[in-house]
Amino acid sequence: MNQISTLEINNNGDVLSVSSPESSFLYDMLSTVGGGNITESWDAHANAEMKKYLDGIFSTFQTVEFLVTLRNYSLQCTAHQYSANKAFLHFKVIEEIVLGSNDKSTKKYRVDIKKKGELFDSILMEASTPIHFVAMDGRIIAFNYSASELLGYTKKEYELLTVYDIMPKYTKAIWRQKCVDYALSGSQTFQEVVRKKDGNYIDVQVNTNILMYGDTEVVYCCFTDLTEKKKLEEKMKLVDFSFRDTATAICFLREDGTYYDANEAMSNLLGYTMEEFMALEIFDINPNIDKDYWAVIWERQRGSGTRTLQTTLKKKDGAIIDVEIKSKLINYGGLQLSSAFVTDITEKKRLEEQLKLIEFSFRNSATPIVYIKEDASIYDCNEIYIKTFGYSKEELKTLKIHDLNPYFNKEKWALHWQELKETDSMTFITRRYKKDGTPVDIEVRANLIKHGGTELNCAFITDITEKLKAEKKLKFVDFSFRNAYIPIYLIRKDATFYDFNDAAHTLLGYTREEMSKKRIYEIDENYNTPEIWRKKWDTIGDTETKTIFTKHIKKDGSLLDVEIRAKLMIFNGHEYQCFFVTDITGINKFFA
Repeated sequence: MNQISTLEINNNGDVLSVSSPESSFLYDMLSTVGGGNITESWDAHANAEMKKYLDGIFSTFQTVEFLVTLRNYSLQCTAHQYSANKAFLHFKVIEEIVLGSNDKSTKKYRVDIKKKGELFDSILMEASTPIHFVAMDGRIIAFNYSASELLGYTKKEYELLTVYDIMPKYTKAIWRQKCVDYALSGSQTFQEVVRKKDGNYIDVQVNTNILMYGDTEVVYCCFTDLTEKKKLEEKMKLVDFSFRDTATAICFLREDGTYYDANEAMSNLLGYTMEEFMALEIFDINPNIDKDYWAVIWERQRGSGTRTLQTTLKKKDGAIIDVEIKSKLINYGGLQLSSAFVTDITEKKRLEEQLKLIEFSFRNSATPIVYIKEDASIYDCNEIYIKTFGYSKEELKTLKIHDLNPYFNKEKWALHWQELKETDSMTFITRRYKKDGTPVDIEVRANLIKHGGTELNCAFITDITEKLKAEKKLKFVDFSFRNAYIPIYLIRKDATFYDFNDAAHTLLGYTREEMSKKRIYEIDENYNTPEIWRKKWDTIGDTETKTIFTKHIKKDGSLLDVEIRAKLMIFNGHEYQCFFVTDITGINKFFA
């Protein structure tokens, strides 16, 4: 009678296999269940009991123990869930059932469990499930070690307790009514709150039945600690809340490409309502994937852990967005799903392309650009900067600014950096030296920027060596022009003076201010109208240097005989007549 028989079932109660010794009187009874369902293959009472316990078996991966009456036997059942949807049920006979009442309204099966010795110790006392036998007056008549340990009592302390001590909300009246309910229903399963020795409360699932303890009718109470289950449920609620309300788009796909679940962030990302999105398949939103390619992707996921890939998705309005997807195959209740975390990287990709363009522009700019750290070392520079100073990039990274410009020693560089921090940008002219010692005059446009957590001086360099040389030449030419003893005019087409030297206005007796307001035909007797001047411009504008003899009118009204060598000049896109004027009045008088 102590032989153990086993059923393998799924979470629907379907029997997958039967293992029972042929000598066991359970063999015929359990064999009839093979291929059937444990909630349908027994008598009505047994079917109801098994249906009641089925949900408890698959609510946790912990071992569950309970008593069940099948035909004329009371059985100890130890249920062990070994996968998401499969479990083993191990049956062991406790006692043969005797009829407790002939009253049809309260007819039930009862077992006398007041047995001493090995059977009681092995089945009751050593069971991992807390078990109590409670009298109708609330006294705890018997219990196992798991019961006292669950609530934190020693065996001696627990022997002195009543049901009212561990279930504080129960009064004597409530307990009596509960006993009546148990007697009428035969068995019940419900959740209850019990109090531990330390005063803390825990949630338990209670399975009850009415049994005989000798000549005494008692309530059999089997506790299942739901503390961890409750914690798990709270965690699951938190996980589900996080999944539903996170800003990250998340979805779960089946092997056939349909969606098992998704959050609102996912449907919002593509512009669908949740109902619309859940009716889609992966092929509807990813134009790069067909069913054959999806099968390949699914196979790749099987042994690869988390995979990260970039692709494109099509929104409801037809717009295409760039996304990064981190996916992984998971098992959920025996169902294989692909979990996908989707990030819109459209803007990121646009910025990356822009950064590539900026990087290309920086590297290939015709303007030397250098990034300098606060300690005066060179962080980075472009190719033209390298060529300008004749160093390799590796050499420049070992140098500091004072190696290129002795003026910027450590003290002056520190002052320069402080000034740059205060102004953010500045422009100045300085001199640096090439690797071969050649000086280079440069204009520096310095800008303070932040790169990560580092402050850098982004400096744009302009080589002004030739410009400064040209400016010196221009200064010399201008000095020569201003101080030449020969009067020189620069005249525009409209007859106004663009410029003239001191000898010019001195010759005619005007101040510089007075002469600048004149026109050429106001000081020339032969070209004394705008029309005559325009004709003269046309005749001398298309020739090389031409000599003209005419008379100029001085401020005092007297006339001067002058010889003019005229030449057309173009400066900054504008035409000017350059007149070199010689006073020949005295010569004409001499030969007259």
